[in-house]
Amino acid sequence: MKPEEKKFILENKERLSTQQLAQRLNLKERKVKKLLEREKDKVSVTVQKRTAEEPKKRGVHPVFVLLAVLSIVGLVFLSYSNTFQSPMLWDDINLVKNNPDVKSWNTVAKALRENLGYGVVQQKSSSYRPLQSLTYIIDHTIWKENAFGFHLTNTILHALVALGVFWLIQTLFKDFFLSATTALVYAVHPIHTEAVTYISGRADPLSTVFLLSAYACYVQYAQRPRWWLLPFMSLSFIAALGSRENTIILPVLALLYHYVFRKPIRWTSFATLIGLGLLYIILRATETIGAIGESQTLGTSIMQRLPGTFVAMTNYMRIMFLPLDLHMEYGRPVFQWADPKALIGIVVVAAIVTAAIKMRGKNALISFGLLWYLVNIIPVSNIVPVNAYMAEHWLYIPSIGIIVIVAYGAKKLFDVPPLRNAVLIFVIGIVALFSYLTFQQNKTWQNPIAFYEGLLKYAPNSARLYSDLSTAYFSEQRYDAAISVLKKAIQLKPDYAFAHNNLGAIYNAKDEFDKAIPHLKKAIEFNMDYDVANFNLGNAYKETNQIDLAIEHYERTLKINPRYFDAYDALGIIYSNQGNLDKAVENYKKAIDLNPDGPRAYNNLASAYLRFGKQNEAMAYYEKALKLSPSHPGILHNLGNIYDQLGQKEKARQFFEEAVKLNSPHADTYIKLAAIYQAMGKEQEAQALLQKANEIKSK
Repeated sequence: MKPEEKKFILENKERLSTQQLAQRLNLKERKVKKLLEREKDKVSVTVQKRTAEEPKKRGVHPVFVLLAVLSIVGLVFLSYSNTFQSPMLWDDINLVKNNPDVKSWNTVAKALRENLGYGVVQQKSSSYRPLQSLTYIIDHTIWKENAFGFHLTNTILHALVALGVFWLIQTLFKDFFLSATTALVYAVHPIHTEAVTYISGRADPLSTVFLLSAYACYVQYAQRPRWWLLPFMSLSFIAALGSRENTIILPVLALLYHYVFRKPIRWTSFATLIGLGLLYIILRATETIGAIGESQTLGTSIMQRLPGTFVAMTNYMRIMFLPLDLHMEYGRPVFQWADPKALIGIVVVAAIVTAAIKMRGKNALISFGLLWYLVNIIPVSNIVPVNAYMAEHWLYIPSIGIIVIVAYGAKKLFDVPPLRNAVLIFVIGIVALFSYLTFQQNKTWQNPIAFYEGLLKYAPNSARLYSDLSTAYFSEQRYDAAISVLKKAIQLKPDYAFAHNNLGAIYNAKDEFDKAIPHLKKAIEFNMDYDVANFNLGNAYKETNQIDLAIEHYERTLKINPRYFDAYDALGIIYSNQGNLDKAVENYKKAIDLNPDGPRAYNNLASAYLRFGKQNEAMAYYEKALKLSPSHPGILHNLGNIYDQLGQKEKARQFFEEAVKLNSPHADTYIKLAAIYQAMGKEQEAQALLQKANEIKSK
């Protein structure tokens, strides 16, 4: 029988009968039957062989699975153990530390409606991430402003993502060694430090947990439809969209699965993803949920940005395989097409696309890994403008594709018996090395000044870095150093409102209000809706006794940002000093409503009541303030003072003594405690206290 006759028979055996096939080819029916029987036997042998092999592939002992899970989780916590004492840095200050919207459960509805951090920055952005805000609310409920708890949550989420990688690869390829190796390398790869160690980077691990869950459910449904997978997939996709916008790519990833593995689309699950994605787009486009952010173009066209896209592709490959010199300030430089890295990037992209298409029929894993990487990197490739030409945390999802290909290479070598031990040692060595590099990289986040100074080595012309460094200097009262770097920031960007505001705030702290006011006015000139600058200008006017102007700017602050509780507190102080108790109480209570965990407004409200002779009300609010801040010498002094006025000298003595132990800055604390000691006959102790009071007064 000729080859072309054989081919015709095999291609048409389902459509034509044996007799019809024989007639078409002018062959004896017996020959056609014999060929079909031989092919049937071949198929039977193949099926039997595959069935015999399946237990070997799928029958992983639960103990090994448990060991893999424990190893993944253990390595994540080991690698990130030194982040738990790291402070809040960079955007953490606005998104978490100074954000009133994460400090109360009363703001949950607002968080579900508005963009991330809008309560502080009062500016439109595309970051509608209500679940991220919700996790911050939960963290703040448990940990208040202790950064430990926020870092702990990020680490737990990263561990869940690594387990999700393990689950997904096992679902796709049914290979334990491959799945475990991919997940272990992913868990400790240093490029993920920006997404995990950075509290504001939480959107990456949070959204990826849900994205991988939704995708694994989708794949499992495609392999074997079970009704319960659909609601689980849908809820996971909704949660992913509520955690980060780029997870809208999930339907494309679903098509990627069908393309690479040549699987038919099950329209129930695919239509569900499309429907949810379209609903999300409609809700965002109509601003029913989340505002649409302002353009990031800054005057650049797509053709001007594209060279940077290819430069990023080159850099991404470098840090994937050689994760050194990692940092988070790449900025938005404009590159030329002739840049060597741009040319290399073009070759890299072309090679990825070509290899992915060619390997589709030969090796689905390599094709899948390459396309997974490329599809997930496109949304942040600056084709649609984003806030940098590259960022390490943008590799959080795409890197899975590259890592699984490398793990596959290790798997192929592992299957060669003489190489098995060497491969195991190599994999363990890579995991240990990456874990060490991650641990070392995390150290750069432990000190704010070292963090910003380190970043300046990579971005010496970043006005923002100089401004943020000034806040670190300011927190350590290194005012001259802060002023120096702010002047550099203004030199680089004369219209930088943030730098002018910081400079004004520092001059306020130094009581140099004549220098502060011009910079704060400039900050407002460059950004009319800058609430912080208006507040700081109000402070400067208050301290220079320009009370009407102070009130004007405090009220303007609240008009811009009605949740700016410090402005209400400042107005309360002014009205209290003016003798207007009703207005003072009204403003203090508004401050307390917005920031119920802040002791200052309680303390100030208590002082206002005391000033007007309402001692019972004053004592109640002082005690609330002390409960929130038990080691605050000012609050202890105030409670000692009120008990002293009530004639309860023993209680007054206890509070004054606690305040003295905490080095109270109030001379009156020492004077009043000295008077109590004199009445007790402790003349020597009283004289020492009076001497301390004189020292404080003389400063």
